[in-house]
Amino acid sequence: MKKNRTLKILAVLIPVIFIGAMIYLFNRVQDKKERVDNLQQLPSFTVTSIEGATISAKDFSKGKKVLVYFSPECHICQTEAEELSNIYSKHPNVQWIFIGSDPIPEIKAFAERYQLYAKENIIWARDTDAKVYQVFGMSGVPYFLAYDENNKLAFRNSGAIKLENILKHFNE
Repeated sequence: MKKNRTLKILAVLIPVIFIGAMIYLFNRVQDKKERVDNLQQLPSFTVTSIEGATISAKDFSKGKKVLVYFSPECHICQTEAEELSNIYSKHPNVQWIFIGSDPIPEIKAFAERYQLYAKENIIWARDTDAKVYQVFGMSGVPYFLAYDENNKLAFRNSGAIKLENILKHFNE
């Protein structure tokens, strides 16, 4: 008798759990799609430069731009910063915005280590409370968002990538 009762309970619970899991997964996919759709135009955001100035998306309204969400501790980020220090001068028409949630002294030390601090067209900023990370729906570091002159998304990538592959989307 107990086996029948257990089987009946399982017969009800298993479909309910399965349907619940399917609804959860569907909602997650919809949320991700909505976040990606919201990235098609450069979203509004505010960060603090390592010099202490407030910077917003409006400050980058003209020209090609690459937003890089990074961490100074990330080995991939270190490799890509080294690559940028080697190719930077070949792409003077691209604005680079490096954003991290680490303390400002660590971000500045990272920029200096790769000779990218105080370079024209490279901005270093801190994302207090990782708000940009959340608004942009990022999933890891490094995370790249490339926008064209009209602030339309040209390319996005999470993880390791050759910077030249990003720049190809600008016909650079």
